[in-house]
Amino acid sequence: ADIFEISCHLSEDTLGPSCANAVYCRSMIVDWGYNGTQFEADMERIASITERETQEMRYSPSSSNSDGGSSDGGQAAWARSLAENNFVWQRATSVHPHMMLGYP
Repeated sequence: ADIFEISCHLSEDTLGPSCANAVYCRSMIVDWGYNGTQFEADMERIASITERETQEMRYSPSSSNSDGGSSDGGQAAWARSLAENNFVWQRATSVHPHMMLGYP
């Protein structure tokens, strides 16, 4: 957990996978410091990472170019094929859904 925490700190909390892995490792060994004070900080970090990545990595099909041209690299056709969705992910978030099970 310490190596991931160092990596997270050096990236100024912008490297989601390292920050999430530090929390995950502490959760697996139940190491939340004196009187569990790290637990609350970890839960805030998970929420912060998830909120930031949700804003950065969601793609809204309704915002794509709908003229069918190739200037968007096929994004418009792809978006139309997923029209029933409100949004799609560009990649998975760093925080695994099971990590949220402990979220109060």
